[in-house]
Amino acid sequence: MSSIELTPQLIKSATCPAGKQKIDYYDSYCKGLLLEIRITGGKTYSLIYTDSRGKRRQFKLADERDVTLTQVRKLADKLRGEIAMGEDPFAQKTALRNVPKLEDFVANYFVPYIKQYKRGWKTNVSMLNNHILPEFGALFLDEITLSDVIKLHCAMRDKGYAAVTCNNAVIMMRYMFNLAKKWGFKGVENNPSAGFALFEVNNQRERYLSRSEVQLLKNAINESENTQLEVTH
Repeated sequence: MSSIELTPQLIKSATCPAGKQKIDYYDSYCKGLLLEIRITGGKTYSLIYTDSRGKRRQFKLADERDVTLTQVRKLADKLRGEIAMGEDPFAQKTALRNVPKLEDFVANYFVPYIKQYKRGWKTNVSMLNNHILPEFGALFLDEITLSDVIKLHCAMRDKGYAAVTCNNAVIMMRYMFNLAKKWGFKGVENNPSAGFALFEVNNQRERYLSRSEVQLLKNAINESENTQLEVTH
């Protein structure tokens, strides 16, 4: 593997030789820095390194048009330092690609799971379709924040939904993220739907007396010795 010190002039003028799909230039000034020049004219910087398992990796840094040579060398030096401390940029990038969108997680994992044991799973699906997926379905799991969930919680209340319904939406979000974490999905180290209080639910219900109950109440008032009680006819 030969190398040459890259310069702005060389980078600007270099082209891919005829008959080849690409040519690689390894920078002798910055360890691991590679400039790939393709037959199409595109030029891309990458960092070549060996991961913790001894495998050679090529990690794309940037398009040559987007950074200067000085900037990309600084980036390569920074990443090499992180790699030396045990971090792996290729593994981190792969992990991000494996984070599913909420709509995919729901369709492929969550709904099939609750169908196995919950009789009322259709109610859960209704909650998902009406409230949760319209807001978060297109987002990746690691894109949903605590602030987002709080906004949904409050927005449902402002639209007139009962406190218990608003709370159930949050409870379902918490359950889904707990399952995702339990099943080993990346991007859910923290549950964005946890850490805040639910709305207080008033369990008291208003009930009207029946005709017979009204008559019993009148009779009790008439028979009472309390002079402050009076039946209005």
